[in-house]
Amino acid sequence: MNPHHEILRYLPAQATAAGFIPVILLAFNKLAMRQTVHKQRDLREKVIALNVFIGNMNEFPDESEHHATCQQDAVRQRGLLLMQLASLSARKSRPSHSVVSGSAARRLLLLYAPSGPFAWALHSTFFFFLIAAFTGLIRALFHIAYLRPTILVPIVIGDFVIVILVRLASFYVDQPKPGEQAPAASTV
Repeated sequence: MNPHHEILRYLPAQATAAGFIPVILLAFNKLAMRQTVHKQRDLREKVIALNVFIGNMNEFPDESEHHATCQQDAVRQRGLLLMQLASLSARKSRPSHSVVSGSAARRLLLLYAPSGPFAWALHSTFFFFLIAAFTGLIRALFHIAYLRPTILVPIVIGDFVIVILVRLASFYVDQPKPGEQAPAASTV
C-alpha cells in the first residue's frame, strides 16, 4: 500500500475532530457564562425580595419573639445571598487561567475558548496534530500501523514537534494585553 494514501486516509476524521474541539469548548464556556448571569439575576431578585420583606417588617414593629426571629433570619439570609452574589462577581471578573492556578493543565492543553480568529486557527491546528500524534502512537504501540516504522516514527515525532510549536505560538497569541482579562475558561 502506498504510504501517502495511508497518511491521507485518516486526515478528514482528524480534521473534523480538531475543528469541533474548540467549538465545543466555546459552547461550554458560553453556557457556563449564561448560567452565571442567570444565577446572578436570581440572587439579585431574592435580595430585592428580602429587602422589601425586611422593610415591611420594620414598618410594623412587633415586640414578639417570633417577629424578631423572623427578621433576624431574613437579615442573615440576605447576608448569605449577598456573599454568594459577590463571589459570583469576583469569579466572573478574575482571569480564569493563570499559570499558578489549578487550571494550568487547561491552559497547557488549550482547553479554553480561543480569543480571536488567529487563536481559533492555532487551537484547531493544535488539536489536529495532537490527535494525529496520539493516533499514530497508539497504532504503533498496538502494531496496527499500516506504515513502516521508518515512515511512522518520523511522522509521529513531527506531529509532536508541531504540537509544541503551535502551543508556544498560542501562548503568545492568547497573552492578555495590559488592562485586559485573559481568555476565560469555563469554571464548573
